[in-house]
Amino acid sequence: MKWKIGLASAAVYMLIIVIVFVDRLGGPRNIFSNRGAVGIDVEEEYRIMHLLKKSWYGSDMRFHFNLLLDDGTQITNGSVVSMFLNPRHHFYNPFYTEVVFVHSETEAQGFPDNIVVAWPRDGDWNNNLIEEIHWEVSRAEADLMFHGRLSRPVVTLEEFGLSYPITVADFVDNWKNVASLREALGLSPRGIFLPSLKEPAP
Repeated sequence: MKWKIGLASAAVYMLIIVIVFVDRLGGPRNIFSNRGAVGIDVEEEYRIMHLLKKSWYGSDMRFHFNLLLDDGTQITNGSVVSMFLNPRHHFYNPFYTEVVFVHSETEAQGFPDNIVVAWPRDGDWNNNLIEEIHWEVSRAEADLMFHGRLSRPVVTLEEFGLSYPITVADFVDNWKNVASLREALGLSPRGIFLPSLKEPAP
């Protein structure tokens, strides 16, 4: 009996992996390629893209997510969370209306069930992300100094509204700036899937 339960659990786990893989292959590029088919107007399109950009960013940064299903199941993986926010995915559920970033699990308590909450994980992962950003920012200048050429345009923290050193708090409080910086540095592939949407007038 135990081996049957274990086999069923492994099958479910493998199904989730396959779904995540296929979802990433298809990508969010074509979410609104046929807007009329899903009845989404421009303002709603912007709102959903904003949710997706936050979930993609959080996933890219390995944030811990909390999306609560009707049966009490907690979804903690950012890639799976994105499926519930994507109108083109069969897991899509319009019940979830916002993605909120907080600094810790303690701050994540008390939000309504329709709010998806995410926060940075503890441990060395965040330090690795910070060091990676600092190194990439300085790399182009080093190339110019030692090789007389640039591997890519020089990127500074200041042009993205950030200052040295980057902190974990920046990942939450200045997430848009960090996301744009990482895209400019080539550290995040998510930006290539985002259409250029202008925020609708109030």
